[in-house]
Amino acid sequence: AKIGIIVALAFVASLCVALFAFMGKPDILPGQLPIPTTVTACASAKTLVPAKVDSNFKVIFPSDPKKLLDLAKTLMCSGNLIDADKAAAKAISALKSNGKGASRDIGSAYALLGEIKLARQEYQKADGNLKKALAIQQRELTPTHPDVISTLNSLAKTAEGQGDFARADAYYKQALAVKASQ
Repeated sequence: AKIGIIVALAFVASLCVALFAFMGKPDILPGQLPIPTTVTACASAKTLVPAKVDSNFKVIFPSDPKKLLDLAKTLMCSGNLIDADKAAAKAISALKSNGKGASRDIGSAYALLGEIKLARQEYQKADGNLKKALAIQQRELTPTHPDVISTLNSLAKTAEGQGDFARADAYYKQALAVKASQ
């Protein structure tokens, strides 16, 4: 009976090896999570830019804030949350320092960084970035803009992740009210 179990386990292991050989290795590294393509940043990305890497396969970050944001979206959509986090943070810093970034761009960058932090389950950091994004969006966009609704939903998910279901419910209701008024 023990030999039969060992043979069965060996057979299952060989099937797994064959399956991975057929499908290729997973593209997820430690510290990264698979992200469904329905994530807001992925769904709204018009063009995903390929990440350039150096000889050690480390991401090379561009200096242009808009390219940094595009790169952050691409990295997030591909599941590389660590580098997406870095790219979004660099974009915010560049937008603030060069003075060329419109407040709306900074709001988008905060929203993206909040989404990345949410995906990484860094709920407090996500909450802070999403609240900054929402404040800018409410000042710069129409009250029924889809970005406002998306940020409210992300804030609700952040509250859920922190176990604050009353606050999550309030954000969901606020998002539904905005959606209903469209």
